[in-house]
Amino acid sequence: MRLRPINGNIIVRPQDAEKTTSGGLIIANAENDGIIQGEILAVGPGEYDSKGIRVEPEVKPGQTIMLHTMAGQSFDFDDDKYQCIASHEIVAILS
Repeated sequence: MRLRPINGNIIVRPQDAEKTTSGGLIIANAENDGIIQGEILAVGPGEYDSKGIRVEPEVKPGQTIMLHTMAGQSFDFDDDKYQCIASHEIVAILS
């Protein structure tokens, strides 16, 4: 990937919410109250704490996370949509 985040930034490819089940049923609340899944594409080296020690993010590229639709900053690059978020904006890591 040509994008390399700095400090504690994380580059995520957001995934659209499923609007139907595998059986074809329509999911009424497909937007899941503003929470979406995303794939982590790149992770910065981390932020510095108050003592000047770099704290590495807990996540790594390839993981799928849950995040708010309004988290971070959305942007387009090479005709794809991405979000740049901070680690504290991650709701959960999916396993």
